[in-house]
Amino acid sequence: MKQPEFKTVRALSLVGCAEPIKLSEGDVEGVGRAWQRLFAEPCLNEASRLEPSVFWGATYGFDQDQQTFFAGQEGTGRSDGQAANDRLARLETTERLYAVFEHRGHPHQLGQTHGQAYDWIVASDGYTFDAPFTLERYDERCNPEDPEGYVIDLYYPVRPLS
Repeated sequence: MKQPEFKTVRALSLVGCAEPIKLSEGDVEGVGRAWQRLFAEPCLNEASRLEPSVFWGATYGFDQDQQTFFAGQEGTGRSDGQAANDRLARLETTERLYAVFEHRGHPHQLGQTHGQAYDWIVASDGYTFDAPFTLERYDERCNPEDPEGYVIDLYYPVRPLS
């Protein structure tokens, strides 16, 4: 695995769909459900997206028994600028430092890359985890016609140890 790049990322306001998952039991079916719901949601349209070609995945609740997977985009969720409807979830982040790891290949192999990224941070003598969530950034490098060729950036919130 390549060394991570460290980036300070501005606060994000994401709107999308969230589903429960339970990583300790290998239950990740909610990931697919969240993406399916996102692409079927009529309130999430071009006009409400800040970056129409960028999608975000997020897993949060690592400090709990059950986690949540979120699939969404940055924006309001409606073209008229009003708040997203009740079927959509919101995820807000604050500006923070991330260790950014690159996943290359089919998204079904993301778990392996996440495991390697987690191990890298645990073994690091310069950084530690800063929040119980991770982000995945999907952009133009993710061609649905070629899932084996995906390039996905994995964002882990970290802070320097010193």
